[in-house]
Amino acid sequence: MTAILPRAPVEPAALLPPRAVPICVRLAAMFGGVLQQIGWLMLGFGMIFFYGFALQSDWSGPMFAVMDTDRATGTVVSVDYTNASENDAPVYKITYSFVAANGRKVEARAYVTGYAPDAGQRLAVTYLRSQPDVARVDGMRRTTFGPLAAIAGIFPLIGAVMVAFGLREGWKANRLLGTGRLAFAKATTVVPTNTTINNRPVMAVTLTFRAQDGASYEVTSKTNAPERLTDQTEELVLFDPDDPTYGAALDSLPGSPTIDNAGALRLGSSPIACLAALVLPGLTLLGNALYLFFRFTT
Repeated sequence: MTAILPRAPVEPAALLPPRAVPICVRLAAMFGGVLQQIGWLMLGFGMIFFYGFALQSDWSGPMFAVMDTDRATGTVVSVDYTNASENDAPVYKITYSFVAANGRKVEARAYVTGYAPDAGQRLAVTYLRSQPDVARVDGMRRTTFGPLAAIAGIFPLIGAVMVAFGLREGWKANRLLGTGRLAFAKATTVVPTNTTINNRPVMAVTLTFRAQDGASYEVTSKTNAPERLTDQTEELVLFDPDDPTYGAALDSLPGSPTIDNAGALRLGSSPIACLAALVLPGLTLLGNALYLFFRFTT
């Protein structure tokens, strides 16, 4: 990026905050972080396994242990193959019926792996006294998979945490773009972190600058492309005028925003970058919305 600002600690009037930030720059800053994009990818794909496995895991054991229950003898009504399997063994859906203590006839479902009882076979049933519809068969489960299938929920959870962290950083970046002060800075240290993105280590680059009060401050930007912050003698940084220790190098922000000769913010990368940043969030949100819509309306 070509340095166009004077080295004085006070910017030209055109660059003083609050400044206008184009929507494309805001979108790239909010959603374009590499870590956040990986998070959206993990969340999107992880939710497929969450719906298919974790949401179908049976965690009813504690409920039956602490609530009042009754016993009954059920009868197998039908046996169906679910197209699911565990350790290459087929999972069967057992539809059965029983009569609760209050005389109500209940029809429920159980799931079992590897074998299936015959129609008409008797089953030992435990049900909640207050809700006879909530029942389970001894040796079977109430949903397609056992509790271990809930492990599949770890992946979308990790993705959601990464997305939340990325959105927080994107919000901070947008605040800096709109209200931050500008200064020239020099990279003083480059230290590796314990994080790797796209097989490249994330580096913590510390930059030193002089603020409007004449004092020197440091800000640290974390990036897996540290050469963007060390390829020039000086780099532009944005910092919080109320707390100069909080800031970031302009080149480290998603979309690499720049400042043109008229003092306006522009994307340093292709304008398509702001739209590309929305692809994974959009597909993830749309996919989940469609799944939930068709699940609960059909």
